[in-house]
Amino acid sequence: MRKIIRLTESDLTRIVRRVLKEAKDDETQYHRYQEGGDPGIEPFLADPMNEKTADELQHQLENDKYAKGPEALRKTNIGKGTGKLFIFFNGQKMTSSQFIDQIQEDASEGYCHTINTYEYNNRILLSTKITITTKTGECKKTTTKTPVSSTTKPAKVCKFNKKIKIDDIKGFQSRCIRKKIYYAEYTDGTKKNCTKIDGMIGCCTATCYAIERGLNR
Repeated sequence: MRKIIRLTESDLTRIVRRVLKEAKDDETQYHRYQEGGDPGIEPFLADPMNEKTADELQHQLENDKYAKGPEALRKTNIGKGTGKLFIFFNGQKMTSSQFIDQIQEDASEGYCHTINTYEYNNRILLSTKITITTKTGECKKTTTKTPVSSTTKPAKVCKFNKKIKIDDIKGFQSRCIRKKIYYAEYTDGTKKNCTKIDGMIGCCTATCYAIERGLNR
């Protein structure tokens, strides 16, 4: 006869805390979670339009203790901000600022990321790298009203309707790039160049679709 073990709420809380602590102590998870004054990548993905968190994360990554070079140089500015830490995000190599910009661009179009796999690798002879793969879904809408602050970017609204049907989205996006009309145009008059071929209909794809059909006039 099997013995049934019943866990109380306090038991579950202790287990969760232990798992989180072990994850933080795991060197391959470095920069992933919030620790002290460093926000971490995962909390940033949960609230990508918070400029305070984005700025703190960029500072955190640019000051990576290993990417700055040998320990003898870590208290100097030698190596700081020279691009020795790269993020391989869903197969694409990026600097920390490029990664943050990409996440915020996706969020402004309503797409947010959840981490599938994460690995921090402090390579001795090559640049330090963080490899991240994510699944993409619609950003969660908060039910509570939060006051608008100077640290939160207002979400940009695409000028064109994204509810369009395209059979081969990636092929269409490649054609837009070749024709140099692959950019996002927003209702506030701003534009942003696009390079990502992701097979998703965001503002970049919707803008190109509108330009090809003369709907932008």
